[in-house]
Amino acid sequence: MTRPVEDDTRNKNPRPFECSVRVCQAEEGGFYAFIANLPGVVSEGETVDETLENIAAAFREAIASYRDAGEAVPWTSPGADRDAEGSEYRIVVDA
Repeated sequence: MTRPVEDDTRNKNPRPFECSVRVCQAEEGGFYAFIANLPGVVSEGETVDETLENIAAAFREAIASYRDAGEAVPWTSPGADRDAEGSEYRIVVDA
């Protein structure tokens, strides 16, 4: 589950978020990843480390986009994705 240190995700100041990321091997080679409870935040990379770096950047961009628009972040329940193939990672992202 992704969770902010503070509750107000519309705050313009960056702060750490603990993110649950699912990393899966792509059929065509490399890896893809998604944030378990923030729809549409996906990325890919050649290695797991590159994929984690890319998903962190995508997460930062998504949070900035919602903040810039003055919208609340549309968090969802990560439960359904827990059965997805791949490995779960926990990362901390300043966003």
